[in-house]
Amino acid sequence: MRLTNRPKTDYHKRVKHLFLLLLLLLIGCEIVATPASPPTQSSNLQPTPTLIPITPTPPTDSGWTSLQTGLDRRTINLYTAEGALKDSLYILRIDPAHFRFDVGYSPREPKTLRQWQVETDALITVNGGYFTPEYLATGLTIIDGVASGVSYTYGGMFWTQDGFPTLQPLATQPYSSAQPIEDGLQAFPMLVIDGEASFLRESADRARRTVVGMDTDGNVILIVTARSYFTLPEFSTYLAASDLALNHALNLDGATSSGILLTEPLEEVPALVLLPTVLLIRPK
Repeated sequence: MRLTNRPKTDYHKRVKHLFLLLLLLLIGCEIVATPASPPTQSSNLQPTPTLIPITPTPPTDSGWTSLQTGLDRRTINLYTAEGALKDSLYILRIDPAHFRFDVGYSPREPKTLRQWQVETDALITVNGGYFTPEYLATGLTIIDGVASGVSYTYGGMFWTQDGFPTLQPLATQPYSSAQPIEDGLQAFPMLVIDGEASFLRESADRARRTVVGMDTDGNVILIVTARSYFTLPEFSTYLAASDLALNHALNLDGATSSGILLTEPLEEVPALVLLPTVLLIRPK
């Protein structure tokens, strides 16, 4: 009975205290739910990737990269003024002191570059000279000292003795059966002779190109283009003016025949047809 007779002021105080308690609880929940500063990043969250600027075109010139003793690789990309890719040159520089050179010839039984490589275990396989629809070389070919076909009186001849290479312009140095040739193949035209552009005859034909050359230090230079940008006179002028220091350079079969295969590291500019004749390069 005494509780019911408690003054109203006590009741009001109790209600006020309850209200304040509820208000504090609500404020407390709000502080926990909304921290004053962002949480630190936890270890299971992926960081925001750093954006790396993307070059709109690949490097114009890779420069020489050593792949192994006596073997260097270089790539050159050529662009229009608007930045469109015109052509890509794949270039190998090979020191004959560390590698031997041979010719592979399979008349009437052509093979892919990869088949040639598997059968010969060559480190480098590159397409050779011109051939007929019956897959016979159109110029003279020599394998292990045995010659077949008829020699050109123009163009050039790449030949070896004990695996060491020579590049011979046939117009000024005609082939002689007395030459001590172990392996050899012929093609045309010569693009560089004695450091000068040697094929300036007018031509509008553009195609993929394969070139074997020798520089002023005696290295063999192999060049294969990936696209059909160059005419022969344009390529002759380009090579003579380049910093490749070419003494002689011979054009091999081009267009769909152009191709090169390197096995270590594995790199390839694929030929698009079967080939009866190839150059084969192996470590000594």
